Amino acid sequence: MEDLIKRRSPIRANFTKCFNVLLTAFNEENLNREDIEIKLCSLERISRDLAECDDSIRNALVDAKSEEYDKIEEYREKLDIARIRVKAYIEKLYPISESKVSIIAEKTKLKLPKIELNKFGETPPDTITRRVILSYANRYSKTNTIGFTCPVSLQPKILLQDSWRSKLSWDSEVSTDMKKTFLKWIEDIKILHLVKIPRIFLIGDVSSVSFYVFCDASEPPLVEAVVGGRASLPCNVTLEDNEATLILWYRSDLPNPIYTLDVRKNPLRNAEHFRSVEIESRANFDVATHPPALLLNDVTTDDEDDYRCRVDLRRSRTLILHSRLRVIGEFNFL
Repeated sequence: MEDLIKRRSPIRANFTKCFNVLLTAFNEENLNREDIEIKLCSLERISRDLAECDDSIRNALVDAKSEEYDKIEEYREKLDIARIRVKAYIEKLYPISESKVSIIAEKTKLKLPKIELNKFGETPPDTITRRVILSYANRYSKTNTIGFTCPVSLQPKILLQDSWRSKLSWDSEVSTDMKKTFLKWIEDIKILHLVKIPRIFLIGDVSSVSFYVFCDASEPPLVEAVVGGRASLPCNVTLEDNEATLILWYRSDLPNPIYTLDVRKNPLRNAEHFRSVEIESRANFDVATHPPALLLNDVTTDDEDDYRCRVDLRRSRTLILHSRLRVIGEFNFL
């Protein structure tokens, strides 16, 4: 514990020095955008190193130390201040005209999304074996994971079953009939990418809708929300009063948590909530839902990103749970 604190001290000193240099730079007359962004990048890099030390120290704490946590939050607030100052400076230095704003707004309008299947145009080898059929069946399943294609992907599985009944080895060539059936399936799926399935939602209040999409297990859970509406990002973990100590929500483009739930000093229902400047009062972590979820109100296109929920537990190892938010800009109802 003491070694961690000693290792953190020079990082904090470097952070403070870089932070003061950045604030002082705003008073310079010939400061340009590149200089200010370089200084901010340096500060963010140091902040990431500092965050790693802070996380290790928090995990090593046996008793709640509010002064330690307050000091950690103080450095994070400084980073938030630096980001806001840089953003305000750049906006003042390079104001966007009304014509540019209208063009940007027009480009960010999104149409009603469609489910589109990936193009599958590979040419199979001359010799068709059980192994070849299995390879193509697996590759097709990975590129088209939605349920609409299940009937199409059934054909090679039937062929594999028939070849197993025929007691063929994996590298033995299949019968002529099997080969014809397999090659016909390959030709048929080449045109499947032309199919587009519109998703139509017959709903009243668009702003109150979130969409949960079941994805491939290799990808994080996908949540869809409308601009101006609410997104519910699940943290699929069972939380007990005496189990969790800290729950931290991160967004992939930011080094520090956007939301913190401190359960070290109070029961779960009375835990302390801390929000970053990026989300301010728009977010609330609801532990009463099943699973618990981060509720994000007034969703904007800037919120579209990958999120992760980190749960520090008292008697178990830390849990990391991922989710992905997709923001829908505009609906065209039929």
